Order: sequence, then structure tokens, then C-alpha cells
Amino acid sequence: MQEHSTAREEKGMKIRFIGPMVFGVAALIEGVAIAPSVSGAQERSAGVVSGTVNGTFSTFTDYTDPVGPAANSKYNSELSGGAYSGGLVGAFTDYGTEIVAKDGSLNGWGTELCADSCAIGGKKGGFSATYYYAGNGGTLTFTAGYGGLAGLKGGGTFTYPTSGPPTYSYSYTL
Repeated sequence: MQEHSTAREEKGMKIRFIGPMVFGVAALIEGVAIAPSVSGAQERSAGVVSGTVNGTFSTFTDYTDPVGPAANSKYNSELSGGAYSGGLVGAFTDYGTEIVAKDGSLNGWGTELCADSCAIGGKKGGFSATYYYAGNGGTLTFTAGYGGLAGLKGGGTFTYPTSGPPTYSYSYTL
């Protein structure tokens, strides 16, 4: 992994790019990590765009670092990178915590960053989101949008099926 640290100001926000870099993308905006094809209905009224995006995603890297044991469980700090395809397109980086239970089941939560490389509803920009997963699926909630995705709200579910690629279905408003 490549270490990288630069700073710049954009539209009044201080952006500091930090390392380690995963796929060349990692950022903090005022201390908050940002982060990952439009199908379904899309509505436009008074400049507001809303709809549902569906598709698949893949994870290219998944680094875990044990941070401590718990009663019959193992806690890991997790860093992973991947890409969305379908209604949401772009590369993402996830930072989070994963718990591996004694029976092998997984639970986790964290922040997803899609920095200036994602497109939803025909608009390109970046977003941050929080996620939670247990077993074969979870939820993602958009927490902020940047650039063409400013004002992004919504979220939905993702699944890890027993066969085939992981899928997502997210509703959004821009």
C-alpha cells in the first residue's frame, strides 16, 4: 500500500487525503470519512431527482487487523476496496469493524467512501455512507454527498448470496 498525504480546499471544505491509499482513494473531510446504473423508477420535480438503483458490487481487497478478543469472538479492524456496477457505478473504500463469532458468523459496521468517482441518477460525485451487516446481508445509509451528488439522501440493503456476486438495492434523493 502507498502512503499519501496532501491537503486542499474545495468549496469551503478542507479535504485532506491520507494513506494508506486503497486504489488511490482515501479522504477525510473535516474529520469524517467519505467514501461505492440507474435502474428502477426515477422522478424529477423542482430539481429533485429520486429513484432506486440496483446492481452488483465486488470487493477487490479486504484487509483485517485483529484489535482484540471478546468472549468467544474476535474483533477486527477492516479496510476493503471494491466497485459498484449497475445503477450505482464507481469505486469505493470501506473502513470498519468486523466481529467473527466462534461459530464463524460475521457482524460488522463502518463507513463507506466513494470519492468523486461514483454516479447515481446521471450525476457524478462522491458520497459517504454508514453500513451494518450480519450474516449474508446488511444495510447502507447515505450520510453525505459531494460534487454532483450534493444533498444525497437514502440507502437500502445489500446481500451476499450463496452463489453469484453480491447485490444492492438503494433508494436515493438528490
